[in-house]
Amino acid sequence: MAIDVKSKTIDGEVYEFYQLSPRKAVKILTRLLRIIGKPVGKAVGNVEGSVMDLELSGAVMGEIVASLTDKLDEDVVLDTIEQLLEPVMCDGKQVGKQFETHFAGRIGHLMKVVWAALEVNYSDFFDGGFGLGSLAKRATASKSAPAT
Repeated sequence: MAIDVKSKTIDGEVYEFYQLSPRKAVKILTRLLRIIGKPVGKAVGNVEGSVMDLELSGAVMGEIVASLTDKLDEDVVLDTIEQLLEPVMCDGKQVGKQFETHFAGRIGHLMKVVWAALEVNYSDFFDGGFGLGSLAKRATASKSAPAT
């Protein structure tokens, strides 16, 4: 199977997301799991039956966020983002090479591009057998769903 390219429009800008090589994708995934593994594991550790049965209360999500922010190292996060965005193109230019100028004053936009790069490179992992993407979607849906 060849490296796939997906085009996505984010805030009116068209990005081309080239998949990472398998080696690079695994290295970045390992970093991501070091960051999210423990708090997510803590949230799902006491679930009997399917992880999809987990109720993601505000307290559980708060615990996940607190654990994440406590463990983050800005150099590791920045390096991981730069590696993830290295093969991404916008207006014919490699985003990784123009990182400082392209995202200056647009950190919210940067996070949208990072999320899109994660979806392109890891959707089969997080939404597949591991189900972490589905878990995150359920958490978001439960916050926006009207109370009954």
